[in-house]
Amino acid sequence: MLGVLLAAALAIEIPLLGAPLALEVVQELNLLPGVERIEVEGDLLRLTVVPGRAVRYADITRTIRSHTVATELDVDQIPLGRQTIFQMDAGQCFHCASAPLAKRLERKPWLATWSVVGYAPKGRMHFRIEPKEPTTLEALGRLPFEDVLFTDQYDGIEEVQYDWPTGGVHWKATEEEAREEAARLKKPLMLFPTAGT
Repeated sequence: MLGVLLAAALAIEIPLLGAPLALEVVQELNLLPGVERIEVEGDLLRLTVVPGRAVRYADITRTIRSHTVATELDVDQIPLGRQTIFQMDAGQCFHCASAPLAKRLERKPWLATWSVVGYAPKGRMHFRIEPKEPTTLEALGRLPFEDVLFTDQYDGIEEVQYDWPTGGVHWKATEEEAREEAARLKKPLMLFPTAGT
């Protein structure tokens, strides 16, 4: 008997639109980072993600398009949930991006909760959307996201950790507050492209 329980791999199903995928395309998809296995059965793509890794929607679509334009993932049918992570360009202001997003999402009657779970380089914000019942991306309408990550990396994270590992000051809501604390504590001040300080 094993002394530890192995994490279960994340599995997701996404419908395909158009022509069937050729075997060589499926073989190449199985070489993508984070993929444990991709199988295609009829018009359904089954993705299994290596525990602790992430598979990007953009990588899957890029690989398919490099071989054919006759087949694509049905993006509207991507299921929402804790392990479907959206990436959005927050630009120069994290709060400027998250506030309108919050207003838009909170109007959805099917929404249970949503949360920002992390940041990527160059002001990219990662967030998850959890519905009250099984729901797909189609229910969101035109949401301005850049990519979708299928991953369990954010499991257990309920909100963003605002302490940056720089030795600098704690995250502050405004640049002015951060500058005051940096001066008072004689600590370095780091300005991030997400408007974090």
